[in-house]
Amino acid sequence: MCHIKSLFTIKKILILPLLLVFIISCQDQKILTEYEKLKTQKQLEEQNKELASLWLKEVDKENFAIVDELVVKNCTSHYGDRSYDNDWGMSSLKAFPLAFNEYEHIINDMYAEGDRVYVKMTVKVKHTGDFANIPPTGKTITYDAYTVYRFGDGKIIEIWWDTNAVLGLIAKLEDK
Repeated sequence: MCHIKSLFTIKKILILPLLLVFIISCQDQKILTEYEKLKTQKQLEEQNKELASLWLKEVDKENFAIVDELVVKNCTSHYGDRSYDNDWGMSSLKAFPLAFNEYEHIINDMYAEGDRVYVKMTVKVKHTGDFANIPPTGKTITYDAYTVYRFGDGKIIEIWWDTNAVLGLIAKLEDK
């Protein structure tokens, strides 16, 4: 009987480490799965940041064919509490060079989280045409702006524009 008890104790001792290894292995698999998800999300966020940066560079070059390729056809632009369709957004972008023949977006900071990219930039423009009923002043103006982009399937699906930046630009143009 004593021999059977010791055999049973030995089995318990052997099973316990195996059970422990199994539990740790399962936890490691969960951790690896979570790590892979985070890694994939980080790669997607970096890709979205690159696309937002490319979009701004192509706007600066007035390469509207590529700009249009980077947004979905039903992209929504938000200005304050108003929302506009992509046709309105693209026509506004294409009208900008008529008022400012020189302009540049300088990215100061860019942050991505989930499907959104937040951009803080400095915009430099030269006012050479009518803008907001203000005749050309010839002024070169620099102002700060913030824009948020939301991405889906590698394209911009929504944009939030900084209306305060536009109001600041108008104020600087009117300043005599």
